[in-house]
Amino acid sequence: MERIVKLNELLAFTASFPEPIAFNWTVVPGSFVYLGMQLGSLLSPKQRVLIVAHVSGIIRSLPRNSHDSEPIAIAECEHEISCGEVCISCGEPTKEMKQRSYGGLDSKISYSRARALKEERKYLESLFKSRKLMLVLDIDHTLVHTCSSDCPDLAVLTEGERFTDETGFTFIVKLRPFLSMFLETVGKLFDVYVYSHGSQRYAESIVALIDPEEKTIRQNRIFGRESTDITCKLKTLENLLPADQTISIIIDDREDVWANRENLIRIFPFVYFNSELISYDRSMYPALSYRSQDCSLLYFSNLLRNLHNLFYDLQSKNSKAADMRIIISYVRSYILKGTKINLTALENSRAIQYQKTIASMGGSIQPSIQKHTILLVNKYTESEAVREAESKGGKVADVEWLVLSERYWWKLPLDWFLVGKDKVVAKANEMELASAMQKKLQEGTYWMYEFHNEVLKGILDNETIDNVLNKKKKIEE
Repeated sequence: MERIVKLNELLAFTASFPEPIAFNWTVVPGSFVYLGMQLGSLLSPKQRVLIVAHVSGIIRSLPRNSHDSEPIAIAECEHEISCGEVCISCGEPTKEMKQRSYGGLDSKISYSRARALKEERKYLESLFKSRKLMLVLDIDHTLVHTCSSDCPDLAVLTEGERFTDETGFTFIVKLRPFLSMFLETVGKLFDVYVYSHGSQRYAESIVALIDPEEKTIRQNRIFGRESTDITCKLKTLENLLPADQTISIIIDDREDVWANRENLIRIFPFVYFNSELISYDRSMYPALSYRSQDCSLLYFSNLLRNLHNLFYDLQSKNSKAADMRIIISYVRSYILKGTKINLTALENSRAIQYQKTIASMGGSIQPSIQKHTILLVNKYTESEAVREAESKGGKVADVEWLVLSERYWWKLPLDWFLVGKDKVVAKANEMELASAMQKKLQEGTYWMYEFHNEVLKGILDNETIDNVLNKKKKIEE
């Protein structure tokens, strides 16, 4: 008759035997063993006993007999790498484990934190060697607008691409203008990841549609809700990199879904189908930008190129400010630097909202109108504020100038938005703006081209140890 004894219970089992009992091991120290695997046997006075592993791991030491001083030692498997919620070393399921898993730069594989840190160091070395950074993209209203096929909007029936999800539900997808150009541009400068709160299947289907040949976005860099930590209600970069947040830029239309807001550049929501526009503030969609006239990705491709260049210029100077959280904050505060704006012609609720916007972009609120002050208006009327601005040499501009300057992270030419008594300038539609922007890019007059060295110097001038540490502390609080 045979009896099975677990390795961790072996010495207790043999303690009552008066004479030493030899162990007949079938494994040696250094062997990897699995839970329940037979490790050896012994012959007790009454029966043959099989010894099995009580955990998966590596055998460190084994006693020769029941009276040997050599301890039983086994280094338990730490489940460093799992695939499909199964440890690739021992085969044990990892889904129910309390330890958090990390995406480890591959949506198909999860790592323990210790292993993820090792993988992160190797990844950063590879990234810097190829002079790239990490770009994390949202899907819905950032790259595409998706609508159900039963939507009453006529455009849904005539435009967009169709795909069916795992439940058999059919969606219509409209790609954001300039998407192909955007992906081609950022793919040369960044390792591009997609991070969606939608299902993994949905995220993979969208990427297959926008980048079928995986020229920019690899399949293992697509993260849906199943491939991230389900205990996290917010999106977090820790699901991709456990520690380093200095190299990442996030592009998303929503700020409230992210834990890492300092890495985020919010893009204006792309809303193409009328049926969903009802949930958005129509006044924030000038020139029908929810349709085919949106040019956000055109602007952002150039913004990202310049942020990338700033990072590596700072790194080449061994600057502690080579941190995208610091760079993003500083660049945003530079957009309206030195610009004086008056909001007295706007309704109070809008004025309060725009005050925060102007401050974050480095502009200043001018309570009284002076020369070179920009008076923002919703539409031109001969109000007291407008008359004062015109008499003192100020500029009167449509508030759309501020809205779009924030939206594109670029102080747009004021001439495009000036209004006056003798000429009321019709709001330029965004295709005209896109055309003007393309021309400026070709001429090399995009604002960060012109002010790159000035921005770089500004960051370096504020790069004392205390300033950098205080900035990071503020970011991390």
